[in-house]
Amino acid sequence: MAWARVCAVAGLLSVATWLSAGEMTAELARELFVKVETLARATEKEQAAAVPWLYRDAFPQLDRSRCSLALSDFAFLKDAEKRTPEQQADRVLADKRAGWPWLVEQARERAGGLLRQHRAAVRALLEADLKSRDAAAKGRALRAVRAVPDREVFDLVLAIFQGGGEMSGRAAYALRDLADPRAIPHLVAADPKRPAQHFELLRNLQSGRSAHPSLVALLSAKDATTRWQAAYALAGSGDPALIPHVNRLAQDPEPQVRKHAASIGFGLPKEAFLRVRPALLLLLADPDARLRVFIARCFAWRKDTACAKTLLALIQDGSLGERPHSNVYQAIHTLAGTYFGYYHGSDGWRPTTERNRAAIARFAQWVREHAEDR
Repeated sequence: MAWARVCAVAGLLSVATWLSAGEMTAELARELFVKVETLARATEKEQAAAVPWLYRDAFPQLDRSRCSLALSDFAFLKDAEKRTPEQQADRVLADKRAGWPWLVEQARERAGGLLRQHRAAVRALLEADLKSRDAAAKGRALRAVRAVPDREVFDLVLAIFQGGGEMSGRAAYALRDLADPRAIPHLVAADPKRPAQHFELLRNLQSGRSAHPSLVALLSAKDATTRWQAAYALAGSGDPALIPHVNRLAQDPEPQVRKHAASIGFGLPKEAFLRVRPALLLLLADPDARLRVFIARCFAWRKDTACAKTLLALIQDGSLGERPHSNVYQAIHTLAGTYFGYYHGSDGWRPTTERNRAAIARFAQWVREHAEDR
């Protein structure tokens, strides 16, 4: 069925009416899914004509109601293209494991894909909204940037971020979504008193990229919070230039700084990692128990048996709470490929039970056979 017939003016207006209410329902989810899915099967010309509706009406509501579901392993996904959008919607709604949240997520992904296919038309809409004095229009554009990360609008988003106010926070996330490293020094400079406050966003922007000088400088800040936040932001960089900073900060007086310095080190490529490994090995005996658990887990993830003796000591430590104890238990499995029969259910996770003492004895034997000298 042609898109023009499916999305008659009355149909679009009914969706717009629901959209204004701001609440998702099964009925609305079905209608949006059918319209977006029909559009995905329409001609290029029909899709282009519907871009403003997708951008202004459908995608904002779908994105507000996103459920972040894994769209896989459902029987109704098989041969979906052989069914009409209406048939597919009804099949999903009839599945007790899925229902309307799945329709929302599938329609959101489809709508985002269609917007990316018509990037030039969407760019014009983005630019108009970002320049608008209307807060709702600006918010709509900042949300759409997640689906269509167009670096051509970087300056407009940056201007909103630097303008302050409530919209500034939303623009900060849009800068992250644009994945443009030009945003890094601006995020750092936003508040001189808290230069690394956007550490989560900065971590995304630094992932797989050379360490930005503005963040590297913060690794030497007097304030411990700034140091650990900067180290956190740089953890995914993988830049060997950070080697001397890892070696230095692994001896920092603050446990949080040591932890995130170690995160940088464990994220380095192999040859660079070997140059920080001696400093990280020392943290296996760190006075902070939580940090010892973290470091042992990281070494286990790398299949480095240097952590085995530390894991043995930690699994025997009855003073650890259930959650860190569970982390140790999982790290042993990561390193050795087995739990050695250890039980970690809520009614018997402690190392003092008969079953767990026997499991620890088996792991101790494994450590004697496999643990390497540091």
